[in-house]
This record gives sequence, C-alpha cells and structure tokens, in this order.
Amino acid sequence: MKPKFYMLIGVPASGKSTWVNQSIGSIVCNDTFVYSTDAYIEKIAENLGMTYDDVFKDGVSYKKAEHYNNSGLIAAIDRRADIIWDQTNITMKSRKFKLAKIPNVYHKTAVNFITPEIEEWKRRLSNRPGKTIPSDILINMNQNMQLATIHEGFDEVFEVSHDQTKGK
Repeated sequence: MKPKFYMLIGVPASGKSTWVNQSIGSIVCNDTFVYSTDAYIEKIAENLGMTYDDVFKDGVSYKKAEHYNNSGLIAAIDRRADIIWDQTNITMKSRKFKLAKIPNVYHKTAVNFITPEIEEWKRRLSNRPGKTIPSDILINMNQNMQLATIHEGFDEVFEVSHDQTKGK
C-alpha cells in the first residue's frame, strides 16, 4: 500500500488544523508526520509562556520551525510515513515547490479548504488569542487563493467547506 500525502490548501482559519486533528487515525495511519510551522511555534510559545505573535515576530523561531519540519519531512519520507502538509499552500507556485519534495511512491491528495463566509471567518480568527494576522494580509491571501487541481500532480483533489469545520 502506498503511503499517503495530503497537502492542505486554504487561508488561515479555514479549518485546516481542525481537519488534521479530526482526521488523524481515520484517514492516515498512526505513523503520520504533520508538517506545520504553526504547531511548532505554538509549542515554543506555550513552553515560554508567551503568545504565538510574541514568538513569531522574533524572526528566528520561524526559521527553526522550518528547519524542524524539513528534517521531519526527510525522516518521514525515509520511513514511508504518511504526511500531512498543514500550511496555507494557496498558490500553485508554492505547491509545485513543495510537491516536488514528495516521491512518486506516495498517493498525493490535495485538500482545498473553502474560505468561510466573512462573519464566520472573522469569528474563527478572533478565537485565536495571541495569534493575529493583519487584515490587509488576510484579504490579499484570500484574493490570491488558487484552488488546487489534479493537473498539478495530485492523484486526487477534494474540498472541505466551512460547514464541515463549523464551530471549530
């Protein structure tokens, strides 16, 4: 059986990490590597008694998070573990770069997260204390969002609507 690779595509607060937490064990095996710079930074912040924003703005922690995740990705590929890439991945260009790292032995799935209605999106964003993204950046991300297609090199593509992760 081929190991599974899932690339999550969506703006912040569209339900990606919630979906990961709900899906581990049901769609992937126990040996799953989740590539998430946010999770790494959140863990550092928790250990230091700081907020995500405090840790993120030092500039060093994001580089450490990338290094940690890149090392974890290599190890996961070496042991043929399932992989979930939990970042925004909103442009075809960024997905192409990341997808090139995944060997052809993997079954590659793109998971498009549809941006919630504006009021729901605002609610979700406000439920992340200590983790803020300037509104101009959020608007730009949403405007530049490109849903993934099978033609990018994925074996399958499916969508998750805001109703499927509502209330999270």
